[in-house]
Amino acid sequence: VVFMIDALDGVTDADITFSRWLHRRIPDPDTQIHVVANKTEGIITSPDTTTWDQISSDATRLGFGLPIPLSAEHGDGLVDLFHIISERFESSSESSSSSSSSKSTRQMKIAILGQPNVGKSTLVNAMMGENVVMTGPTPGLTRDAVKVDMEGTNIAIYDTAGIRKASKRDHTIPHETLAATRAIRTMEDAHITILLIDGQSDRKSTRLNSSHRCISY
Repeated sequence: VVFMIDALDGVTDADITFSRWLHRRIPDPDTQIHVVANKTEGIITSPDTTTWDQISSDATRLGFGLPIPLSAEHGDGLVDLFHIISERFESSSESSSSSSSSKSTRQMKIAILGQPNVGKSTLVNAMMGENVVMTGPTPGLTRDAVKVDMEGTNIAIYDTAGIRKASKRDHTIPHETLAATRAIRTMEDAHITILLIDGQSDRKSTRLNSSHRCISY
């Protein structure tokens, strides 16, 4: 976790609140949390270290050790940050390669996408052979990606919320935009994506183009 603070503003109340949240949510001691003090151009290179000493002392109140100086705008400190992150990647790669021999297979992820009310949940139930997700004539019953594990296999099917084009969404309803974002993320993480369209619609070609375009949103 790279926890960035504004070196010019110092540690704010919001930073302290967020640090407490991190302490609660990430209790794993193996998880590294690095505080990065941004906007340090001219501070870290100054022969007078008083300012940086104050920033460092202030940042240690967050409970994650000394901060890493950085100037994202000018690129100062990026090399140090890169080395810290790359070291973590190398150690993670070694541990994952040693444990990979004990894992014979990986779970296959299948995501089902499409516009609202085209029958995504019905398809999932048909593939599972039982009613595992709720269906109905009302669009929008599925508001999040629902994972269903196929018994006896190493396959997981994700039933996603219907996606409408951004121009047709009701942006006053937060859950629709959030559901569409989660559906697209599920697609990006899946090994196979099934794009479902309404084959009985009188506007089949229009629906196909619209469904294809909606993925880009």
